Amino acid sequence: MHPNNDHRPARLSLEELEEILIYFSTSMFGKKTEEDILWDLAKNCISRLGFVDCVVYLLDEKRGVLVQMAALGPKNPQRYEILDRIDIPLGEGITGHTALTGQAQLIPDTSKDPRYIVDDEMRLSEICVPIKLDNRVLGLIDSEHPEKGYFHEQHLRVLSAIASICAIKLQRVRAETQAREEQQKRFEAQQLMNDLKA
Repeated sequence: MHPNNDHRPARLSLEELEEILIYFSTSMFGKKTEEDILWDLAKNCISRLGFVDCVVYLLDEKRGVLVQMAALGPKNPQRYEILDRIDIPLGEGITGHTALTGQAQLIPDTSKDPRYIVDDEMRLSEICVPIKLDNRVLGLIDSEHPEKGYFHEQHLRVLSAIASICAIKLQRVRAETQAREEQQKRFEAQQLMNDLKA
């Protein structure tokens, strides 16, 4: 075995991949908010891949920035807390570039990539996958590792599948939230009409 590969994870078996995808696709039941979905993604889904670090971002289209919403590893010291939360403008860094282009990135050596932004500490490998729906970027899954060349194509395929499931979940929650808000507005308008008639 090549010395640089001694600490690389073994490729996941088809059964392990299936288990991860089934878990995340069925865990949507009971998730009522975007935050619930994204924390479940980071803590219960990505952790099954054996990654030491992951940050999930949502795109704030009004401000043109990526907002850190959930994390696994050093950025997550407490249950649902992100340490030193940062926003990344579209186009900046590997994450900003991924959000702008909608194309996943597999960076084997971040020290050679001028786009790399150090968040909590320097890591030498990065994988960044957009959470997209109908070619519209909603957010990103970004993971880093201290070793060069840690991530491989299987990770890219698995994260892309997970990101697709996540996009569908986010769309469902957003549609439900919008429907509740519209129902509340109709109720308030009806109450106002009733008050005026009284």
